[in-house]
Amino acid sequence: MKKTRLTADYSFSFDLFGLTSVAREYKLAWSINQFLGITLQKQKDHIIQFVDGASLVISHYLHQSEYGYFRLIKNKSCDGDQAYLVPEMKNFDFLIVFEDESGAISPEETLSRLSANPHIDFIARIDPEKLKSKDNLIFE
Repeated sequence: MKKTRLTADYSFSFDLFGLTSVAREYKLAWSINQFLGITLQKQKDHIIQFVDGASLVISHYLHQSEYGYFRLIKNKSCDGDQAYLVPEMKNFDFLIVFEDESGAISPEETLSRLSANPHIDFIARIDPEKLKSKDNLIFE
């Protein structure tokens, strides 16, 4: 029997930051809201089902505007498992995925402003194209 396989290519046109912080996610989201003048709001936990039957429960916050979005994602699974959303980036506690089609907010400016946040210990810009598990960053 012939098998048909669906393949989809996604555009990874967003900017990605990895950050470390000892703050709880709600406090970090509040702090980012203050520093950037946005309104990150807690979303329903995102569940990712893998082919082998394993799953991840990922907590995230979202700020959506007319021209883009800003998402704060916890890298570690919330269900007590030691699994990571992006396993090759275990050293980062949180990920920030954002896209701004208006061009009003540059990634460099965002990085600079977030670096000044006392609740963020370390932040770095990451190229999503170089990640093996970049498909895990696509949320609906």
